[in-house]
Amino acid sequence: MVAATIVALLAISALPYFLGLVVTLPILAHATSHLYRKLIAPAATEMPGGVEPNSAVSDNIIVLPRAARR
Repeated sequence: MVAATIVALLAISALPYFLGLVVTLPILAHATSHLYRKLIAPAATEMPGGVEPNSAVSDNIIVLPRAARR
């Protein structure tokens, strides 16, 4: 349904010498950025086992003595 709406908007806005795209493309870009944040971005921050991102990493940092840093 969403794809059909996008195709219809692009087809209708392309009819008047592509001038309708000036209005349609920013609206579609804004809408797709919100859909991306809603659908894809939360899945990218989830870690297996319910671990918060970076919480497991901060416990495993090893600080070398000053002599070993050279």
